[in-house]
Amino acid sequence: INAEYMGDEDEERDEWVLEKETVEALGKCLPSEDEQNLIKAFVAAGGVDTNLGRAERFAVEMTKIKRVSDKFKSVSFALEFGDDVERVQRDLNTLQAAFETLRNNTSLHQVLKLLLNVGNTLNTGTMRGNAKGFKLAILPRLQGIKTSVDSGTTLMHYIVSICPPEIASWAKQLKALPKADKLSLANVQDFVKHVALMLEKGVLAEISKCLDKKEDNPQEKKFGRKMKVFGEWACWKLSKVQQEIVAAEANVKQIMLFFGEDGSDMDATDFLATITDFRECWLRSQHEVAAKNAVLGTPSVRT
Repeated sequence: INAEYMGDEDEERDEWVLEKETVEALGKCLPSEDEQNLIKAFVAAGGVDTNLGRAERFAVEMTKIKRVSDKFKSVSFALEFGDDVERVQRDLNTLQAAFETLRNNTSLHQVLKLLLNVGNTLNTGTMRGNAKGFKLAILPRLQGIKTSVDSGTTLMHYIVSICPPEIASWAKQLKALPKADKLSLANVQDFVKHVALMLEKGVLAEISKCLDKKEDNPQEKKFGRKMKVFGEWACWKLSKVQQEIVAAEANVKQIMLFFGEDGSDMDATDFLATITDFRECWLRSQHEVAAKNAVLGTPSVRT
């Protein structure tokens, strides 16, 4: 690789000659500032490249490229950008699919109504009776509320045991929920902001320097033109992704409102985690109730 290589790619081609792994490996071999000063002094003193080893000749060539480290970072960013965007869109799709599943799962809705009815029955004659709804944060706590049946039976066990079989399988219908629970819309937003900042401060800044009117190096111009094609596409792609994030936020907010959560008590991440915890508690309680019924010789709970 030499100085001409960094700006000597065929401008009609869409792909890079260098692979991502190669760029990363070469980037780690770039000479430090002190090494560059030594190399420049060697060349200025009449040193001949042919007297150097391959590693030293590589270092010499790199000193001939303006802002060589910035160029390697720009190329590396360009090679990783497609994978980064794909990951963001995949995470967005996973999150949106999970929220849509919650909105469309009528069995879950019926279970929540059952919980409300049981709660109102237990609170008959009190200020909490005849409630129109409840906060979702109570759901995981049901496994800790003991009943008068015996010390090992919780309110969750009771709900599971009386749940109609046609809706009792709601938890098994939400198999993809734990995967979405590991994701966060806020983290997706932060990552996209980071990528946008790297694009602006790194790639676009280098393009601007290469294409500056005062720049007279043809290899700098060629590198700048090549990167400009990527830069324009990357800006457009990021804009589309940011629009998708805004749409996802609005959709998630509507779904949370559907469940009675306006975001004041929990954000989207907490909302998904709460439902996921409730699902796990439900499945565990189903197993425990079925095991207890097997010992007592009573019919198993439907799942």
